[in-house]
Amino acid sequence: MLHKPTRKEIDMRLEYEATRDRYEPDAWRVEAIDYGNDGEVYVAIFTGPAAQRRAEEYARFKNELGSESNFDVDKVYAGLRT
Repeated sequence: MLHKPTRKEIDMRLEYEATRDRYEPDAWRVEAIDYGNDGEVYVAIFTGPAAQRRAEEYARFKNELGSESNFDVDKVYAGLRT
């Protein structure tokens, strides 16, 4: 039987990157490519006056989520508020 990875297992092997959107000049996107799973791409798009800051916070949060072996959501979330 094949093992279907959990969301946390997927997050642990992805690196999220925030970049300006190629199509919408006022939007920022966070992308992650899962090379271990047929190259699936995950994208989140942020718009509005704080789009860049929110995209960068989200990418940092997702990267910290994957790198924390003893994941503490309160600790990671508190880091985003600073």
